[in-house]
Amino acid sequence: MRELLIDLIPWGVDVIVAIQAASGVTLDPLFRAITWLGDSSVYLALVPLALWQGDKARGMRIALLLLFSLYLNLLIKDAFAIPRPFVVSTAVQAKDTASSYAFPSGHAQGAATLWLGLAIIYGRRAALAVGAFLIPAVSFSRVYLGVHYPQDTIGGILLGLAVIGAYCSMEPPFGRWWRRRNVGLQVALCALGPLAMAALTRGTYAHAVSGAILGLSLGRAIEGASSGKLPPPRATPWLVRLLVGLGIVGAGYVIAVLAVTVAYTGEIAAPAPVALGQAALVGLAVSLGVPWLLGRLDEPEAAPP
Repeated sequence: MRELLIDLIPWGVDVIVAIQAASGVTLDPLFRAITWLGDSSVYLALVPLALWQGDKARGMRIALLLLFSLYLNLLIKDAFAIPRPFVVSTAVQAKDTASSYAFPSGHAQGAATLWLGLAIIYGRRAALAVGAFLIPAVSFSRVYLGVHYPQDTIGGILLGLAVIGAYCSMEPPFGRWWRRRNVGLQVALCALGPLAMAALTRGTYAHAVSGAILGLSLGRAIEGASSGKLPPPRATPWLVRLLVGLGIVGAGYVIAVLAVTVAYTGEIAAPAPVALGQAALVGLAVSLGVPWLLGRLDEPEAAPP
């Protein structure tokens, strides 16, 4: 497979150069904006909204689906190690910043995973309509900007479809199996699974993704053990909930950066294990700390004596 991808590099470079020569720079701002809509950081920033504003069970599914898809993308990038187009050829203009390897496109894979996942998990046809536009648009923007070959985006879309297919086939039986497990085993698996994922990778980003999975899933398991049910309907205005939640997570992130990093290295730095610890603490704040506090805000005031 890697040999095939290497053989396709000259063709991919020719396609990029032809597109950039035909378009010039007029459309650069448009496609930078489109590619931003497919950035993983944008998707992951929406995770707290899904968890704090709506159905928490569905929000947790889409959050973990995105994170597992992102982890798989990083794993495959390192396995194939295909260089970026602008590294291979000086004829390619890099109109956006990009690091790591080229195949598969994380933007294309993330867009396919997100919009198809929203359509399936939330049952929203509108998500299919948005995805029908954004998936190809985001994919083309990566080629236009010179940071991916066409084959990278095709591979990313196919992997996104594979992730959705795996979710549809595995979620029902796994959900039934999971609900029959005792709380201790659930908590242990939520901790050990992401740690095993982190052990398979070397990059700081992959460790951070594994840490986020650890924090989110562990927080959800602990909450289930303590309450046994989802929180009651929320009464606090959504904007208040959002601002309070983001403030807590932001403060928690700063504390995590300082506490975990200094404890591990003695200085402000971020090796991979530290990135895992930081992301795990933030994930716990998102899945457990903020919902607990917001639940207190939603509690009705005690009746006067």
